[in-house]
Amino acid sequence: MTDLGTTLFTYLSDNPTFSGAIGDRLFPLRLPQEPVLPAITYTRLSAPPEATQTSYALRRIRVVFGCWDKTYDGAVALGALVISLLAHQSIEAGGGKCLLLGDRDALPDPITGLFRRLVEFQIFHEE
Repeated sequence: MTDLGTTLFTYLSDNPTFSGAIGDRLFPLRLPQEPVLPAITYTRLSAPPEATQTSYALRRIRVVFGCWDKTYDGAVALGALVISLLAHQSIEAGGGKCLLLGDRDALPDPITGLFRRLVEFQIFHEE
């Protein structure tokens, strides 16, 4: 199996609505130094293993997406797009569903002034 970042990038990039909104601007952990917006970051928060009869390869991974834009409304709209594309979807053959855990605002970045909407999922992923 591929790592979760590659799986997410492939799944989301294959969607024309997503790629039309942000292109390939999906980044692990943080934005590049001078980002083109809108853009999305993702952070793997935890990944406790699920025991199967043969291994511990299946993980319940908590992932938070940071949906960044120059405006609050843009960040909110990008968060709604992520929710619409991932909630209750299977992102790979044999993988489990993406379960929406919630979304919330984050304070604007104090240095750049950029707005961010955080969207958190639990994703079942085989590693």
